[in-house]
Amino acid sequence: MNKQNELTVQKILLTLFMCLSATCLFAQTVAEIGQSYVKILQQNNWDALEVNRPIPDTIVDTRHQLYSYDELLDDLRLLRRRYPSVIKVEMGDTTCQGRPIPIVRFGNPNAPYHIMLTGSIHAREYMSTQLVMAMLEQYARDYRYENYKGHRLHEIFDSVALVILPMVNPDGVMISQQGFLGAVTKKAKLFVLDQEPSYDQIKSNANGVDINRNFRNGFGDGKWINRVPHYFYYSGPYAYSEVESRQMLKTSQEHDYLCFLNYHSSGNVIYYGCMNACDSVNADALRLATLIQNHTGFKLFGPDSSMPNGSWADEVELCYHRPSMTIEIGTRNPVPIEQFPIIFNKNRWVWADLCLTLIRQRNEAEETASDDVAPTDSIPVY
Repeated sequence: MNKQNELTVQKILLTLFMCLSATCLFAQTVAEIGQSYVKILQQNNWDALEVNRPIPDTIVDTRHQLYSYDELLDDLRLLRRRYPSVIKVEMGDTTCQGRPIPIVRFGNPNAPYHIMLTGSIHAREYMSTQLVMAMLEQYARDYRYENYKGHRLHEIFDSVALVILPMVNPDGVMISQQGFLGAVTKKAKLFVLDQEPSYDQIKSNANGVDINRNFRNGFGDGKWINRVPHYFYYSGPYAYSEVESRQMLKTSQEHDYLCFLNYHSSGNVIYYGCMNACDSVNADALRLATLIQNHTGFKLFGPDSSMPNGSWADEVELCYHRPSMTIEIGTRNPVPIEQFPIIFNKNRWVWADLCLTLIRQRNEAEETASDDVAPTDSIPVY
């Protein structure tokens, strides 16, 4: 079925849907619509939705195109069961469509240092979630016995833990994959049908807000801006207006992160730095972006490539004075699944190398600050 016919079918379904809405279908609130998620997941009752099936050898399926929110939740439950000592999962705030945002913690829960990672801030970029999840499984599988540059992975991640939001924008992802059928509320379904027929190109959340334009640094600015709810580039009514952006802020305030790593698509490029961040932050971002480039071969774009436009990377570099790198995978959106094996192989060791490099830098800084006297809580210098 071609895209035009698919759109026609969706419009017919929407007509039927509107008829039902005259009854009690939409008398439910968003909280009621998502109550099974909220009640079970948000109330620290994660085991209530445990997957009652054998755990396959490989949990994260990287052979199919549409990696959905429900599949993400299933995979997280299975990974948590298999690797309970290194993978912790909790549910964050609930979106306007009733979907809690998962938060994953990998490594030593008491690690002295942390890195924050995000995926699928933009709806159509859901392969970033698939990549993050496949890498998470690989690192968990190899945690005890695999070596990287002469060091066991558990030594590295005992010192630097990862805090991961694998799918920041689950509502947008489901709309990108299913059209108005992926929306829950009447308002969201109408929004989807009001836009262009290419629902698979949506970047925004179910409110029509581009989450990666919803932050303070450069809010409402930028080369491309929409002033009303849209599939992309609408900043929202005000900064942090959305549940998704507020959850990112909340998670970012949990630790003094060494850096921020953001997975997007597409272009096979790496963005680093921020035009109004301090020189030292941009210099740190360049060093880490170059490290990632050595693995991926992706082209670098620095702080002068664009003005602040309300993006997450711009926000954290200005607010926390920490480097942020954005990795854009694939050649188009949605990224074809055929590209996944190459993308995975290029990114596989990025986390380990990044953590190892940051450990070295932090130890060197601590040694200099202590006049070559090691602090009592120092970690091994690799």
